[in-house]
Formats: sequence, C-alpha cells, structure tokens
Amino acid sequence: MDKFISLVELLVLLAAGYGLLKLIAHLIGRCRDKEYLSAAVAAFIIDVCRWIIIIVIILLGMQLLGVDVSHLLSILSTFLVLIAVGFIALWSVLTNILCGFLLLVFRPFRFGDVIELRDPEKEHGLIGKAIGLNLFYITLSDLKKSSVYIKVPNTMFFQRVIICHAGEDTEELKLRTVTMDQNSGDAGVDKQV
Repeated sequence: MDKFISLVELLVLLAAGYGLLKLIAHLIGRCRDKEYLSAAVAAFIIDVCRWIIIIVIILLGMQLLGVDVSHLLSILSTFLVLIAVGFIALWSVLTNILCGFLLLVFRPFRFGDVIELRDPEKEHGLIGKAIGLNLFYITLSDLKKSSVYIKVPNTMFFQRVIICHAGEDTEELKLRTVTMDQNSGDAGVDKQV
C-alpha cells in the first residue's frame, strides 16, 4: 500500500511540475507577445526554467521513493567541485553561461540589429545580424549569405568592442564586411564594391 501511495505522490509531482512549466511558458509567452521580451530571450528563460524544474522533480521524486537525497546532494556537490578544480574547460563553460545572463541583463544590442565585434587593435571585425542566444553562444546571420550562421561564444562580447548598426542599411553594411586581400594575403583589408 505504501508503494501505491508513493506512486500516486510521484504522479502528482510530475503533473505539478508539468503544470508549472506550462504556466511559466504561458507567462513568458505573454511577455513575448507584448514585446517585453524578444523571442530568443523568452526561449532562453523557458529552457533554463525547464532544466531547473526537471532537476527539482528528480530530487523530490527520489525523496518520495525513499532515497536519501541529502547524501546525494553532498556527493553531487563534491563531484562538481572536483570537476571545477580538475578541468579548466569547465571555467570556459561557466564563463559563457554567466556572460549569456549578463547579455540578457545589460542588452548592448537587440535581436535583429546588425552588430560588429571588433578587436580594438584592428580596423574591422566580425559583422552579422543577431538572431539568437543560448547558454553558450550568440547566433549571427551572415549579411552576404542568408543561409550561413555564425556562432560566437558569449565571452567574445565582453572581450571585443561591440558596434551596433541598429537601423542601418544592410546592403551598405554588406559592402563593408571584412574580406581577404587576394594579392597580399593580409586579413582585415576592406574592399569596396
């Protein structure tokens, strides 16, 4: 009988988690529809909420099934600390996630704007139309080829100068994109067509 009650509680927990996720998605969708949030930001927030709800449901479900979660949490936290200390690559991942959140908060550009990432020491940089953001990178649409997408790590937006070409003519910007000079082989030579 206890197993039946635990199973019913687990099903109620799953239903509550699913309902909560649908409610959050609905509220975020309404904010997106009223243009308080862009579609990319709304999708990002929904993804983060989905993973948080999944993790909480797994932990609560294990608790309902009789697994002592406190030991699991200590093991999990120890494992994460070992990974953080042992692997420098994790630092890069966490940095990209933090930079993604900072880009959402400070909004140096809006989705749909044409942006240019420029190294302070160079005259020209990477240019494209901002179309998406996730935990690790921002997706830019190439101005010359509409089927080409450039994925730029979020950290690059804090290491380079961001030039926002909001409202500029994209045809003129296409002419200013960086190309390779065929004669000298130097990168960064601007060709006017």
